[in-house]
Parts: sequence; structure tokens; C-alpha cells
Amino acid sequence: AKGDDQAEVQAARGTSRPHTPTTMARIRGRTSAVVVVLGDLGRSPRMQFHSLSLAEQADMARVYVVAYPGTAPHASVTRNPKIETVLLPPFASLGALGALVPRPLL
Repeated sequence: AKGDDQAEVQAARGTSRPHTPTTMARIRGRTSAVVVVLGDLGRSPRMQFHSLSLAEQADMARVYVVAYPGTAPHASVTRNPKIETVLLPPFASLGALGALVPRPLL
């Protein structure tokens, strides 16, 4: 099966479109996307817009948004049945490891 995936990736790279996560999802027959926000989703209007745009695609079944907790996102994001938010643990809960992890500038 791994060889089949590699052949599909090679075939996709031969097209004029760049290799993107959305392209990979279509190659493997998946209809979901993941948007990763390295910060507070509520303070990222661009990422909220990207999530909504992906959710509006006809062939998109699910959009997972991975972000840190904080400000509530816009109601259009929270009410969309195709968008699921997955919250990361805050930096403080990482313990001693937290000192080694780069933190976003606020």
C-alpha cells in the first residue's frame, strides 16, 4: 500500500498544481482538512476565514482547526457543523518542557 501512495504522490507532482495538503487529501480520497493555528484562533481572522472557506467547499466533509485556547472565534466558525476545533494545552501546562518550547510573541 505504501508503494501505491508514493505512486499517487509522484503522479500529483507531475501536474501543474503545487503539492499542497488539499491536493494530498484528494489524492488519498479523503474529504477533510486540518488548519493549524500557532496562537489564539479568536485573534486570527485570516485563519478563521481559511477554515470557513475550506468548510464551504462541496467535497469537504470536515475541517479540523487546531489552536490554543483564548478568545472565542466568530460565531460563523463555531456554528458551522463542518468545523471542529481541537484545543492545544496552554504553555503553562507543559511543565519543565515549556521552557524549551518557543512561544509566540504577543
